[in-house]
Amino acid sequence: VNETNGAVLVSIHQNYFSDSQYSGAQVFYAKTEGSEQLAKKLQEQFVKTVNPGSRRQAKKSSGVYLMEHIQRPGILVECGFLSNAAEESRLRDQEYQKKLGAVIATSVSQYLSNT
Repeated sequence: VNETNGAVLVSIHQNYFSDSQYSGAQVFYAKTEGSEQLAKKLQEQFVKTVNPGSRRQAKKSSGVYLMEHIQRPGILVECGFLSNAAEESRLRDQEYQKKLGAVIATSVSQYLSNT
């Protein structure tokens, strides 16, 4: 990614935590220019479309090798918690997966259109 001009890194994951009460998508951003803007846009869209009422906010990544060693805009997307049974069920659903993908693609496309 560092060798590609105009590149944007989007790393997609599923979260897990020992306490099953946690749920919701969350976006983490690299320290590079543009990363925070993209993360906040995507987080806002997640709340509007797939996680209404969520209070999760985009956060600066800490301790993630990939996010600390890129020189381009980059985000790490946690689509939800596998440790939450209801959310795990949604994450396995193809329609929900398509919705997540559409939100991610639209947000990245809007970001790229504005840069």
